[in-house]
Amino acid sequence: MNSPPAQQPLGPWILGGAPSYSASMTSSIVSNSSTSELSSDFYQKNFVIAYHRKMIRQDVYFLSSQKCRPTLFGLPLILPCHEMATNQDLYQAVWIQVARLVSPLPPSEAAVSNHALDCDDSLGYEYPFTLKAVQKNGYLCAHCPWYRFCRGCKIECCDADFNFGCAVIAIDWDPTALHLRYQTSLERDFADHESVETTRRLQTEPINLHDCLEAFTKEEQLGEAEKYYCSKCKEHQLASKKLNIWRLPPILIVHLKRFQLLHGRWVKSHKIVKFPFENFDPTDYLACVPRETILKAKKRKTTSCNKLFRPATNCPGEEQSTEDGLGHLDHNENSCCVGLGQSSNQNNQSVPSQNKLNCDYSLTNNSTHKSSGIVCNGVSDYELVQSELTSDLQDYHQHRLSNNTDPYSLKYKLYALACHSGILGGGHYVCYACNPNQKWYCYNDSSCKEVQRDQIDTDSAYMLFYEREGMDYIQYLPDVKGKIPDTSDIDAEFETDFRKMCSLS
Repeated sequence: MNSPPAQQPLGPWILGGAPSYSASMTSSIVSNSSTSELSSDFYQKNFVIAYHRKMIRQDVYFLSSQKCRPTLFGLPLILPCHEMATNQDLYQAVWIQVARLVSPLPPSEAAVSNHALDCDDSLGYEYPFTLKAVQKNGYLCAHCPWYRFCRGCKIECCDADFNFGCAVIAIDWDPTALHLRYQTSLERDFADHESVETTRRLQTEPINLHDCLEAFTKEEQLGEAEKYYCSKCKEHQLASKKLNIWRLPPILIVHLKRFQLLHGRWVKSHKIVKFPFENFDPTDYLACVPRETILKAKKRKTTSCNKLFRPATNCPGEEQSTEDGLGHLDHNENSCCVGLGQSSNQNNQSVPSQNKLNCDYSLTNNSTHKSSGIVCNGVSDYELVQSELTSDLQDYHQHRLSNNTDPYSLKYKLYALACHSGILGGGHYVCYACNPNQKWYCYNDSSCKEVQRDQIDTDSAYMLFYEREGMDYIQYLPDVKGKIPDTSDIDAEFETDFRKMCSLS
């Protein structure tokens, strides 16, 4: 009794697979492949299609012309082959692909035959299957006429040239081997390529709002079908497109794209997007001119910090004190300069005052408030430096901000978000909003309840509502002083409804 040959390198044979289908679907696929763009010569001279086939008894056993009929199962095989291929090469190529589905023979069976396990001696074969030439549907013989009811002529396992006698073959499994050794569960056993895990990770890992804005403002190359018409050369030319934000609004609404075209149909994207609740700075996504203006203002502000906190120098007619290592100015009635953080009253007593930079120092025993800045004629050093910083810069946003708010610090905070759960065709909307009392509330249909910020469902966020930090709400409200509301329309409507209700018959 011969055992199946060991697996060998494929050589000129390149092996592949295809999905499992029923008999009718397999026939349809084979029929469609014959009408594809591939030429018939390529179809017949380059590869062979092999179907797994087994015999089952007819439903009407006594009336049928044949007691058994073939049926297809398993995964079809695609066997690329060359012109010098033999029948033995064809058997070897099939065995290399199906060997993983067949359990090996026990070592004891090679020496001692077991009649209980092999009553008809069907395990004493070289291959547990027989190849037969069939038509494209996999049921009828490729050589014999239909009236002979031939299920396929056998392809002998020998060194004879295959010579592409048929383009489709059937793998007729031995019934005993199919029952005892063929493992159907291994058909679905597969190994994932490393790219599968990479793709799955890209689909499940969350991204942040900055990634979305980078993709939104990324430069896009227009293809041949999207050429741009150039008004100078009067022709359509290849071009690139890039979106930028020129002016930020005081209320910034971000609409996350939750719909994507997948396999020819629109589906909802459940991608998790992380976003900040505070200190959201979209400066990097501005157009060139406003972005450079903001960056220049930030750079000047950074380099001017040393100027605001430098050691104090003598003004004309003043003396410098170096007590505790902090310079301060002696104040008198005729002096034009007094130390920052202190003011002079009629009794020449040091009176602490608020520092615009919030740089408060503790008072010494002599009640002198020492500071490193100066105030000249009532104008602080901070105001002088701030005026110097922004003298040649333009605020392109022109937001109505409260006092002491840097117009070149574009920071936003989240005050509301809308969430959607479900699919494209249906779902549910929930809104979260931060009230003026700095507490978050959940608005779900007709219900409203207070929630903690960490209880907000940020994974299903659909729309984000940001507002500029330091915004003065009063300046955005209309001036209604001295104006009387026009109630004539309301009175007329009320009069009309009242007449309808009070009618005399």
